[in-house]
Amino acid sequence: MVIDPFAFQIPTRLVWGSPVGEAVPAEVDGFGAHRVLIVTDPGMAATGLPGELGAALEARGAFVRFHSEVSGNPTTDDVAAARGQAEEVGCDVILAIGGGSAIDTAKAAAMLLTNGGDYSSY
Repeated sequence: MVIDPFAFQIPTRLVWGSPVGEAVPAEVDGFGAHRVLIVTDPGMAATGLPGELGAALEARGAFVRFHSEVSGNPTTDDVAAARGQAEEVGCDVILAIGGGSAIDTAKAAAMLLTNGGDYSSY
């Protein structure tokens, strides 16, 4: 079986390194965002890093809301909760901090904010 070459691109940008507290706010500024939902898990929230990044964003004039209840294996309920918080405050960017669970939840919530419906529709 031969598969023709193709390209696939998703608009996800991953930023890491030190000091991330300087790089991430600049990335958010680049989107022109003013209302940020930070999606993370309880373990990462306990490190204090999400709070530090939130404070750095607020110092630049952004409104920040946290959603830190993402489970290790995110469910449709995790996605719905993140989406609900983003809608509640009119977020214009979702920032995931942590590993795959936070990233997957943030991407799914952003997709639903953009395209509507519920996760099971997709």
